[in-house]
Amino acid sequence: MQYECTECGQLTRVGHAEGAVERECPVCDALTRWEPAFEGEGVSF
Repeated sequence: MQYECTECGQLTRVGHAEGAVERECPVCDALTRWEPAFEGEGVSF
């Protein structure tokens, strides 16, 4: 599933996570919140 950093908009792929996650952002260089970027009708991009 594709996730987006809520601080800077950086996109990354996260394994089998559901909902928002917290992880290290390579752009912000800090632990940030990541939310699903693209979802629709059971399919994630």
